[in-house]
Amino acid sequence: MAFRDRFNSVEEYDDWLLAFYEERIITLMDGIGEFTEYGTMISPTLIKTTMDRYIKLLEDKYVIDRKLP
Repeated sequence: MAFRDRFNSVEEYDDWLLAFYEERIITLMDGIGEFTEYGTMISPTLIKTTMDRYIKLLEDKYVIDRKLP
């Protein structure tokens, strides 16, 4: 995998990816109605999609859907 060139472990990569998404969400929320550096309109749908992916990554890392006794 490509992360091996840059990260020492899968956990280090996962932490970096979560931090990337956190920063991206903040950037998108600050720029709603504007365009990204790639020409994509920052819309509520784009923010929701990014947040959904971030939540999925969190669930995968921390197994959030575990049933309590």
